[in-house]
Amino acid sequence: MRKLPLGIQNFRKIRDGDYVYIDKTQYVYNIINSASYYFLPRPRRFGKSLLLDTIGEAFSGDKELFKAFGFTILTTASRSTRLSGST
Repeated sequence: MRKLPLGIQNFRKIRDGDYVYIDKTQYVYNIINSASYYFLPRPRRFGKSLLLDTIGEAFSGDKELFKAFGFTILTTASRSTRLSGST
């Protein structure tokens, strides 16, 4: 039986540790490609840190983390500077 990632806010640790993970990479792709600013009004312990870490890993270029999801890794400089808020 796979473990639940209680208290783990690191996408790489969840994927490498064979924890249960609900795939939300399509939402990550939509966030990156649609608008410039997002406000994440979620209660405590609701996955905000994990979402931001997942976005960071998407730009890290490690294709193995996302291979199971069919997610295209984002490695272009224009996207990463846009995401970080630089111009």
